[in-house]
Amino acid sequence: MGCALPSVEAHGCTDGACTILRAPPWQDGEGDPANGCECRPDAVDEPDPLFFDANCDGIDGDRVGPIFVSSVRGDDGAAGTAEAPLRSIRLAIDRAVAEDRPIYLDQGLHDALDQPLQIPPGVRIHGGYRYNPLTGAWPRADVRRQPSRLSGNHLVVQFHGDGRTTLLDNLEIVAVPAPDGQSSIAAVVRGEGLVLQGVRVASGAGSDADDGLAGARGSAAPRRRGRRASRRATSPGLRRHVRRQRPVRRRPRRGRRRGGGSRAATPTA
Repeated sequence: MGCALPSVEAHGCTDGACTILRAPPWQDGEGDPANGCECRPDAVDEPDPLFFDANCDGIDGDRVGPIFVSSVRGDDGAAGTAEAPLRSIRLAIDRAVAEDRPIYLDQGLHDALDQPLQIPPGVRIHGGYRYNPLTGAWPRADVRRQPSRLSGNHLVVQFHGDGRTTLLDNLEIVAVPAPDGQSSIAAVVRGEGLVLQGVRVASGAGSDADDGLAGARGSAAPRRRGRRASRRATSPGLRRHVRRQRPVRRRPRRGRRRGGGSRAATPTA
């Protein structure tokens, strides 16, 4: 019976199951013989959308080297390692710039209460991890299941790029409702170089603006024309129509006397 498994040298079968040998340097990091040996310690393991542990260290990415941040269980006096994460993302960003190291964020709220988070060019921030302080494990999942959220301000993130690649990966950026007269903005981006990978961005409700300034005083209305001027301005046809509608007053006729008086009728024979 043959066994077709990746990176495996099959060498027999026991009770219908394959017995495998590892093909160095591949290892069975998941402990599941059914899918063979899927990782190798010398592999380059960058955090990826499939959350795959390529170098067998138990984490998507590198367990040694990045700056780990947990807003709930971290301590800003700690070393920032997987076993001793920092608490503040602002402090982590400062170290990342100085030491050229990526940042891995625990799930939960990473707030920007005092002022917006300034994301310097070249920084790489990966979210969606879940820190277990008992085992030191940092399993990773989609942000919809394990959200690492940047929030806490009506303007959360500001970025001024200079062309260097800057990565925000598997995060939520959510602005809170704005105070009076201001806007709610999740991110302001200027320049080039910012890459958003699996990032959810949402703004909060804006507030009503202040009343505007009073308008200028209007000009005086034009004076009305006199009666004579109004008649002159009337069209000829309208004047004729008006004349027809005027009532005609007639004086009663009076008999005129001729020859000094009235004359009696002369009877005829």
